[in-house]
Amino acid sequence: PRPRPRLRIGFIHPRARGRFLRRGPSHVRIRAVLDLASGLLLAGSGFLAGVVNAVAGGGTFFTFSALVAVGLPPVVANATSAVAVTPANLSSAYAYRAEIFAYRHRFAALALVSLAGGVIGAAILTVTGNTAFRALVPWLLLFATLLFAFSPAIVKAARRIGKRGQE
Repeated sequence: PRPRPRLRIGFIHPRARGRFLRRGPSHVRIRAVLDLASGLLLAGSGFLAGVVNAVAGGGTFFTFSALVAVGLPPVVANATSAVAVTPANLSSAYAYRAEIFAYRHRFAALALVSLAGGVIGAAILTVTGNTAFRALVPWLLLFATLLFAFSPAIVKAARRIGKRGQE
């Protein structure tokens, strides 16, 4: 027999009894069934993501993986992970507001590139389904890991290019 998923997402009759995580349109309800091990995994990954994000960033590696491991579809896990780290991102921006203001021109350029990447990524995520996104995830994680690993060289090259543009 096939093992029961720990998290069931599906259509449930509107009069169905039970605890609901979220209420959608009248014909759609999402019911969560979470065991202790899954809860501990999610709590631990959330804590670890917070620590990693406070030091260097990249905590989404932990939260996304944990959400997929407990049974969420990849697209839902990605959105949930992004929303979950938003309060930390906003509080970091507030804490570094003086630095952001001091480098506001550089920040504006990076914000535009980030916004464009976010819009393109959201469009791709909307068009592709869970199956296609699941196939893309390892490549996206590899790309992010390589960017992180080579960030000192990328920063050095960007500074060189920036200095040449000022001359």
